[in-house]
Amino acid sequence: MVEAGSLFFVDRKKDALRRRGENVSSIEVEQAVCAHPKIAEAAVHAVPSPMTEDDIKACLVLVPGEQVTPEELFAFFRDRLPYFAVPRYVEIVDQLPRNATMRVMKHVLRDRGLTDQTWDLEKLGFGVPRSDRR
Repeated sequence: MVEAGSLFFVDRKKDALRRRGENVSSIEVEQAVCAHPKIAEAAVHAVPSPMTEDDIKACLVLVPGEQVTPEELFAFFRDRLPYFAVPRYVEIVDQLPRNATMRVMKHVLRDRGLTDQTWDLEKLGFGVPRSDRR
């Protein structure tokens, strides 16, 4: 959001991500990811990176009856997000954990971390070449 020449980073403090030297808004990544016609809901959160700062994990709820592949998701992410905001990890879940006011409880997802069902897009060979970074 820009007002009078100032740039404001808007997100919940605990949901803010720092990846590859860049601030990443989980809300903006979720909005971009949810534009995919097969994705009903998304929750994006940080997971510890083996290198530095954070890596990004997207927990996705699919539209009933739909299926996606890592290739399909990566191509969609690459076209809609800057390279540093493309999630490294993706997990397809049946539902997102919610509290009594229906807010997604991202702390539950963060605490769960990486599971056996998590796709590591980087290990699967997906990445944005330097020449395509924007």
